[in-house]
Amino acid sequence: MNKLVIYIVNIFLLMILLTNHAVLAENPEEQDVKIIVNEGSVAKNVSEVNIYPNPFVRDINIDANMIVRRLIFCTMDGLVVKHQLFNDEAITLPTDELSRGAYIVKVRTEDGKWHSKRMNKQ
Repeated sequence: MNKLVIYIVNIFLLMILLTNHAVLAENPEEQDVKIIVNEGSVAKNVSEVNIYPNPFVRDINIDANMIVRRLIFCTMDGLVVKHQLFNDEAITLPTDELSRGAYIVKVRTEDGKWHSKRMNKQ
């Protein structure tokens, strides 16, 4: 019976992920999806990163629930235009050297996970 419950929960989570993926494809600006997995009464430590404002003019802010180790700015065709190492959970990053346009911001947290968000500089 316990395996059946786990199977049903996994199917349910897969349906949620597929639904969220379809919504994200329609709304690329809204890319913040958070899933917290509970195993019994102990919640697993899931890294969460908030990158804002979007669009931005000068500085961007990065807030995380764990230490940010690395940040990469890429153009939409994959060219790395900014790369920086950090050791902090809250970061304000000046972006004066970046031109107007769309970027992918990639943030790596101390748990080794990468978080990406499309950002627009005005």
